[in-house]
Amino acid sequence: MSSSEIFALRKQGRSTEALEMARAEHPNNADDIWFLRAYAWALYDHAKKLVDAYEAKQLSPTVLTGQLTPYMRELAKIASSLRGDSAFSQMLRLAGKASKDWQGFLGFARWAGVNDFSEEDKASFVNDQGKTIDSLQKRFTRAICRETVNKASDPQSDKELIEWGLSILEQALREEPNDQWLNYYQSKLHLAHGEADLAIKRLVPVLCASRERPGPGPCSVKSSKLLGQRMRSVAMPMPRNWPGKSRRSQRFVSIWRSDCPSRAVSMRPHNKRVWH
Repeated sequence: MSSSEIFALRKQGRSTEALEMARAEHPNNADDIWFLRAYAWALYDHAKKLVDAYEAKQLSPTVLTGQLTPYMRELAKIASSLRGDSAFSQMLRLAGKASKDWQGFLGFARWAGVNDFSEEDKASFVNDQGKTIDSLQKRFTRAICRETVNKASDPQSDKELIEWGLSILEQALREEPNDQWLNYYQSKLHLAHGEADLAIKRLVPVLCASRERPGPGPCSVKSSKLLGQRMRSVAMPMPRNWPGKSRRSQRFVSIWRSDCPSRAVSMRPHNKRVWH
């Protein structure tokens, strides 16, 4: 049985038969790279249907986890030699799309790692609308960092997975210290540990950077909300006329100006705006 037959079944839309054939013939073809590619693409067809249904809100997070996890575990058993291959990359792309609700994401991500991407997957690209999209590697790394921080305070989380995820965040920040999303995730971690000033210092550069662009991005919006929550939680109200008179407001302004001196003169009231 050759890989071409599995690819032919996929092309005919017979994905279930293609996967059954790959499973049956794998013991005799475990060292055949083309067979492994065909097997991985057959798994991809099934995983993509689940992720598409999830994104269309036709699949609950619980059902997604229950049905996606077996396919991803199966991939992990057969695809170590496919690292850097397009089939490997596409499965990681699906994993990233489902990462917010797929409970098996961090475990899969630790198996996959963040270094075995092709050169193409390490580069940003421009989509059909002319927008620059971050590389698959960067998006996958951010997903790991986001989910690690979100689960870090959960006592039921796998501690080893959390420690691994935090090491990825630390490494990513060393490589890209000005990445807005990474700084936002680190600030949430500081808040969870009660480190308010460190959290603010992480958030301020994100907000400063957003002022260099004509409109707020999703990261700056979340950072503004997180900063507002922190100020309210310590009775540090966002005054209408910044910088305000309270000591806590002055502390915020001091941190803002020290981290973003070029924007110190911009501490003026903002009109209400709709955040898209």
